[in-house]
Amino acid sequence: MSQMVKEQEIEGLQSNVIQGFLKLKKISQRSLAREGGVTGEAISQVISRVIVSRRLQEIIAKRLGLPYEFVWGSDKKAA
Repeated sequence: MSQMVKEQEIEGLQSNVIQGFLKLKKISQRSLAREGGVTGEAISQVISRVIVSRRLQEIIAKRLGLPYEFVWGSDKKAA
């Protein structure tokens, strides 16, 4: 179990966990897209890690009320 937590700290949260947090906090991808000035598809791709955008990742983490590193992992992985 501790190894799973350690990997999660390095890699960040999986996309389905991020989506679950968004749902729990009643935050829509559309509202994130409006805040970031992008499309909902761009937010979806960031959450799914298809594309990397530090700016959008920071918006998502901030709206979730969680530290960037907890959501996305270390800066080395996200940069």
